[in-house]
Amino acid sequence: MWEEKLRKPIEKYFRNMKISTPVERMNFFMQTDKTLFQQEPFAAQRAENLKIQDIQVRHERQTLRRLPRSRAILFMVRTYLTPVVELASDKTSLYGLRESIRAMPEEMAEYKGRAIWGDVFGAWAERELVNYEHSEE
Repeated sequence: MWEEKLRKPIEKYFRNMKISTPVERMNFFMQTDKTLFQQEPFAAQRAENLKIQDIQVRHERQTLRRLPRSRAILFMVRTYLTPVVELASDKTSLYGLRESIRAMPEEMAEYKGRAIWGDVFGAWAERELVNYEHSEE
């Protein structure tokens, strides 16, 4: 996916990035352990005997800023881990997460490891949201 679709547009974006315009984006992954530093995104994760209590939502706030003198790009990541079960008390967020996961293109779902945690998360989310009525506000 990187070589075929992302490399050229991202390199162009970085070349044209302005000093006066920092960039921020949010990203999320699901992971089955509490390790903050993940060199290999899903290497240690296994689906066997997985329980909902094992699944964490990994939120990343990523910021990019071009430095004025060197013109280098500073890439910073702030990572938060939230146990999925904490979303049981926030049905709106749980609903949004479930819908984001359902809407993932298959290639992205594979990249994010949905085959590892998807069934466990999906079944739990369905039970938690059984009486939830989502409203578009």
